[in-house]
Amino acid sequence: MFSTYLRSLKFLILLSGITISSLGVRAEDQARNNIILTTDSILSAGYSQGRLIRDTISPHISEEIVLNSNPDSLARINMLLNKEADACFCGPVAYMAQEGLSGFDDRTAGPQPVRLLLSSSSAFAMTFALGEDIKNTDLSSLKGKRVAWLRKDHQFNFHTTALLAYAGLNWQNVQQVVFPDYKSTLEGFERNYVDALLVLSSDTSLQKLLEGKRKLKLAAFSAANKTAWKRVQSLAPYLSPQTSPQANGIPAIEGVTYAYPNLISASTLSTEKAYKLTRNIVEQFDNFAGDSTAAEGWNILFQNFFGSIPFHDGSVQYFKELNIWSDEAEQHRNKLLSRQKYLMQVFEQLQLNEDTDQDFPLTWRNAREAALIARESSE
Repeated sequence: MFSTYLRSLKFLILLSGITISSLGVRAEDQARNNIILTTDSILSAGYSQGRLIRDTISPHISEEIVLNSNPDSLARINMLLNKEADACFCGPVAYMAQEGLSGFDDRTAGPQPVRLLLSSSSAFAMTFALGEDIKNTDLSSLKGKRVAWLRKDHQFNFHTTALLAYAGLNWQNVQQVVFPDYKSTLEGFERNYVDALLVLSSDTSLQKLLEGKRKLKLAAFSAANKTAWKRVQSLAPYLSPQTSPQANGIPAIEGVTYAYPNLISASTLSTEKAYKLTRNIVEQFDNFAGDSTAAEGWNILFQNFFGSIPFHDGSVQYFKELNIWSDEAEQHRNKLLSRQKYLMQVFEQLQLNEDTDQDFPLTWRNAREAALIARESSE
């Protein structure tokens, strides 16, 4: 009887082992088949559009789509590079990652092989809020004035630098006033601690500034000033002129814009997944664009095939099926891919030759600029 019981116990153990093992395999397969998307804070336009797209395309994709929120822009890119996420609804940080700039300029980072799947055109405008004592809205009188810099906010600082270039200025020409975060910068502007502050037409904080005690004016970035725009785009080629309409107490702004959000991946994302995401977003566009005016920017007709980040192989495959991918677009993409590879090689060589970590970001930025100049002169 005991032997019968033992045999039964062994059978149950074996059976439970098989069950646990099969569950493990299924869980593993499910995790492997998930499409993981990441975006910024749940209060952002990137998150709301990401959620809208996820909910719309999920019934048409066999894999489960998981949407994660992470307010740290550098961490989101690193999730792609570490294969912890498949794609992210990102802003300009993707360009900074590609270029090895602003957070990707230390010895352990450098230029990254990012890819673009699709992007959304934007209606907002970015400009400077200027104190009332700044005479000219074209920034010509900003020299020597106090300009806001945010500690650890690479995107804010990068855009501030690019917009200063519009007037032919850099940080040596102005007084850099450092703040811990954007909220304290707004308070600093109200208290007259700073003369110029980067603002967005879509941000409610601009409306509060306009209603505040301190009088201000908004800088104007004229699209007709080609020389000034050349300086801006030499630093941030994805920036372009934009005039936002008057709305919610905010006047029309003659400012600057960029595509947001962009659906970005690492080069290691499979062609199959990139194709699947691209195709379903395009084909389901009518089903989600009607729920949000901001989502209208995902229209396939608005895609810029001559931008600053190369499209993924999977996206290109779908564009070719639609007969909207040209030889000129392919040549431009190949040029971008070659540039990415070149910058990564320059960085790797610097890592080998540089013996100290002291001032490595500065050393890299100088080496990068020199390498790009040399490359441009040889083309």
